Amino acid sequence: MAFDARSGRRALAAAAVAGVAVFAGLFTRLTEFGLYEDDYWSIAPHAGEPVRGLGSALAWDFVHWPTGRPLNSFLPQALATVGSTLGGLQGIYVLAAVGLAVNGLLVYLVARRLLSAAASLVALAAYLLYPADTTRILLVHAGHVQGSMTFLLVAVLLWFAGGWRRALSYPVAALTLLAYETAFLPFVALPLLVPFPRGKRAVGWAVHLGGCAAAVGADTVARVITGDVRALAAAHDHWESLRRMVTSLYLGPRTSGAALWSGPVEGVRHVDPLAVASAAILAAVFALAVLSVAAAPGPSPQHPAGADAGAAGATPPGRPWPWVLAASIAIWSFSYVLTLINYPPTQVAGRLTSTHVAAAFPASLAVAALFEALYRAGTWRGRALLAAVTGWLAALVLHGHVVQRGYVRALDRQRRFWSQALDLTPDVGAGWTILVGGTPTVVTPIIFSNAWDDLYVYRQLTPFGAFDAGAPAFGHLGVLGDQVHFERRGGAVYWRPQFWSADPLSEIDPAKLALLLDEGGVLRRVTELPVGGEVLRATASIPAVTAPARPLADTFVARVLFPDRFPIP
Repeated sequence: MAFDARSGRRALAAAAVAGVAVFAGLFTRLTEFGLYEDDYWSIAPHAGEPVRGLGSALAWDFVHWPTGRPLNSFLPQALATVGSTLGGLQGIYVLAAVGLAVNGLLVYLVARRLLSAAASLVALAAYLLYPADTTRILLVHAGHVQGSMTFLLVAVLLWFAGGWRRALSYPVAALTLLAYETAFLPFVALPLLVPFPRGKRAVGWAVHLGGCAAAVGADTVARVITGDVRALAAAHDHWESLRRMVTSLYLGPRTSGAALWSGPVEGVRHVDPLAVASAAILAAVFALAVLSVAAAPGPSPQHPAGADAGAAGATPPGRPWPWVLAASIAIWSFSYVLTLINYPPTQVAGRLTSTHVAAAFPASLAVAALFEALYRAGTWRGRALLAAVTGWLAALVLHGHVVQRGYVRALDRQRRFWSQALDLTPDVGAGWTILVGGTPTVVTPIIFSNAWDDLYVYRQLTPFGAFDAGAPAFGHLGVLGDQVHFERRGGAVYWRPQFWSADPLSEIDPAKLALLLDEGGVLRRVTELPVGGEVLRATASIPAVTAPARPLADTFVARVLFPDRFPIP
C-alpha cells in the first residue's frame, strides 16, 4: 500500500501506542530498577565494555556454542555493552524498552496483513501489555528472549511477503533457535493463518515443514556436536517428553489465557497514584489512536502473498475474523509444545514465566480478531466496545505496575542483604568460602532477591571478577537447597560452588570459612551451621562489625547496589 496521509496517520498512531504502552506499563520506574538473577552473569560483566569488542564476542559464541544457543549469550552482552555506553544502567533499560516497542510494532505490521488498522492497534497493545510473561523488565530476557521474538516477527513478515522473501524467512526464523527456541514454534504453524492456494496446500505445507525441519535439523546437529547437555537431557526420556508435549498444549493456553483476566483484576486491586496516571495516559492515547485510524478509511488489510488471490491488480481482503481467531488459538496452543525443561507451563510469576513469551504473539492476534468481530466505528456498540477494551488495557497497565513494584522491592532487599553480608565478612579474601543458612524473606514472587547468581554478585562487589578462579565462593543454602552437593571425605568437607558445572568438588578450608545465618532478612555471623545433615564449623575468628562499612570495589554491580557510596560523576 502506498504511503499517503492515511498511512502516515496509522504509522503515527501505532508508534504512539507502542511507546506509551511500553513506558507506561513496564518501564515507568526504570530509574528504580537494578540487576536481577541471570543479569549478574549476562549483563553486569559486559556493562562498560567497548562496543568494538562485540564482533570478537559474536565469533567466540559461534565457535563454542554456549548452552547450544550462541545468540542466547551474545544478545544480552550486546544489550549491556551498547546500552551502558548510551547511559549506564538506565541506558540499558531504555534500550530494552525500545527493543520491546519495536516488537510491538512488528506485531502491528503482522496484524495489518490480516485485520483492520483499529484491530491491529489492539493486537499491538495486547502484545506489549501481555500479563502472563512478567519478565519483560528482566534485562537478560530483554536481550535474548525478546530478541528471539524479533527474529520470529521479522520472519513472519518475510513469509507473508512471498517470493524470494519467503525463502529468506526460514533462515531468519532459524535464528530463534540460537536465542530462545520457543519463539520458533509459531512460525511452524504460520500457514494456519493464511492457507496456501487451493490445489497447492499439500505441496505448500510439505515445502514449509521441510524448511522448518531443515532449520531444526541443522541446529540439532550443532548442539550434539557441541555437547548441549540440556537438550540431550530433556530428550532422554521419550515417553515423558511426549507426555509433557501433549499436556502443555492445554496447560499453557489455560494459564496465559486466565492471566488476560486475572492480571487486570490484580492491577485494579493494587493501585498507586503513578500507576493510575500511567493507565490514564495509555487509555487516552489508545482511544484517540483507534478513533484516528477508524476515521481514515483506506485499503484494508494488506493481504499476505500466497493466499487465495482476488481479481488481478486488486488488493484482496484479509482473512475473515473467525478464521484469524481459530488459527490464532491453534498457534497459541502449539506455542507450548516444546515445554520440556520448564514444565509445566503454569508459572504465573517469576523468571520462568518466559515460557509464555511465544504465546503472546498468537494471543494478541486472537484478542484483535474478537475486536474486529464486534467493532463498528461510529455506532454506540462500537463506542461501548472501544471503552471496554480501553479499560481492559488500562487495567493491564495497572498490572504492569504491580510487576514494576516487585522489581523495585527486590532491589531494595538485595541492597539490605549485601550491605549486611559485606559488613559481616571484612576478613574474607581469595580462597575463602561464604555460606549462608536460614530462610530469607521473599519480598515478592515477581523476581528473586537472592538466587544462584549470589556467587557472581559477591565477587563483583569485592576486588574480584565474576569469573575469577581464585575469588571467594558464595552460596545461600536457604535459597539453593538441595541443588548444592556436600560431601565429607575423611575430616574435610567438599562442595561445588558452581553447582551447575561439571567442575570437581572443592575442599572447604575451616580457617577460610565464613558462616552467616539469615533470619528473615537479618544476617549474623556464626561459627557453626547445619549443612547436609551435619554441622559445618568455621575456625576463623569472627571480626567485630565496625563503621565505616567495608570498602567496595568500583564495579558496575557495586554502583548499582550501593550508589550512595560512590561520588556522582
